[in-house]
Amino acid sequence: MTDGSQAGNGFPVDETKEGTDTGNGVPMYEEHFGFRCRPFPAGCVCDLYVPVEPLDESLERLTRTVARAEGVGLVVGPTGTGKSLLCRMLIERFRDRMEICHLTGGRLGRPRLLLQALLYALGQPYRGMDDGELRLALDGYLTRRPFEYDAVLVVVDEAHTLPLRVLEELRLLLNLTVDDQPRVRMVLAGGSALEERFASPRLEAFSQRITARCYLDALSFAETKKYVRGQVDAAGGEGARVFPGEAIEAIYQATGGVPRLVNQLADHALVTAFAEGLEAVSRQLVELAWADLQQLPTPFHETASPAPASGGESSAIEFGSLQDDFDETLETASQRVEQVMEEESAAVVEFGSLDDEEPPAQSTTEESPVDLADVDPPVSPTRTAKEEFTAATPVERLDMAEQAIESLQEDYRPETHERHSELEVIFEDWGNPFEEQFEEEVPVAVRGTGEA
Repeated sequence: MTDGSQAGNGFPVDETKEGTDTGNGVPMYEEHFGFRCRPFPAGCVCDLYVPVEPLDESLERLTRTVARAEGVGLVVGPTGTGKSLLCRMLIERFRDRMEICHLTGGRLGRPRLLLQALLYALGQPYRGMDDGELRLALDGYLTRRPFEYDAVLVVVDEAHTLPLRVLEELRLLLNLTVDDQPRVRMVLAGGSALEERFASPRLEAFSQRITARCYLDALSFAETKKYVRGQVDAAGGEGARVFPGEAIEAIYQATGGVPRLVNQLADHALVTAFAEGLEAVSRQLVELAWADLQQLPTPFHETASPAPASGGESSAIEFGSLQDDFDETLETASQRVEQVMEEESAAVVEFGSLDDEEPPAQSTTEESPVDLADVDPPVSPTRTAKEEFTAATPVERLDMAEQAIESLQEDYRPETHERHSELEVIFEDWGNPFEEQFEEEVPVAVRGTGEA
């Protein structure tokens, strides 16, 4: 297939003939790996579709819903899980039987823009008309006879960005019927906010028309393996040879099974393998490719480099451990508390002890025996605050530091004087102002009648 040609489904296929480059002097890897086309393109290529379980199950369900005119199909999924590809695959299945209106919700902020986009997709005039004329033109085209196609398939991607009034305008299209058959079949695809919009009471009538709700999510490891190797097989290569098991594990570990990220990483890994002259993708190449895509300093699997044996300086930066930070913080707090204790002890005036006094004269009389039960136990010598802080555990030191800081804050807190004053408001009784008698009555004449 030459450049500029299209596949049988009407969509261009990004292919590069063997022995050529991209046109700007950059060689591609197709010839190196034996591919007939690029296996992981950035856009949606239906020829490379791999029927993994989440996508294939949703595609079959939507196909039945549209073919039997059961109602509206809804596709909900996070970013990059294949919603746009699913819409394109559905369009290709009904291109020969129905007229296609493929819209993007991000460009349809008003009902007028929606009506113009529908008429443009159907090849009808849409300029120079107001909203009412646009509706009449669209209704007249959809209900005209004879019918060239069975129905009109309206597929709206990014539908979660549509305002409520635009969604209501779409619902009105579903009321158009001819011979008891609806003329419009509809599928909406978008993020999780799309389903939340249909919880609005204003869209209750629209929500009741939804008969197929399809939810997409990231692929599992087995599905990722089938997807990557299936894409390579569809491009004319050998998926099991180009992407061995360790490479698939690295791709799944980095991307979490999100199809869009899998495409980007697998394509970049092929470019890296081509640059290295390798015939297969290894785990190390996948990690290098992921680090390059994410602009990481090192691949995500690498750890700190070992110390050099020759005694040279290592390029690794030591950040220490959490225990070192805790000890340093504790030491700083200890120094602060010791400083506060020393300041407090400096303000204490020493008066001496009772031992400096002269002992009393001993009596020569015989003392009576003393009962040991009446004697108080000896008092252990008290330790200073500094000694208590030094002997305490780290946790106790932190508590003591907090208590010391709270005491300092309490000492330097300004005094506040609460005042409880009462104010009594007395309103005088002015009476009813309408009972006051006027001193002089002034007659007022009504204009035009002459009556006073």
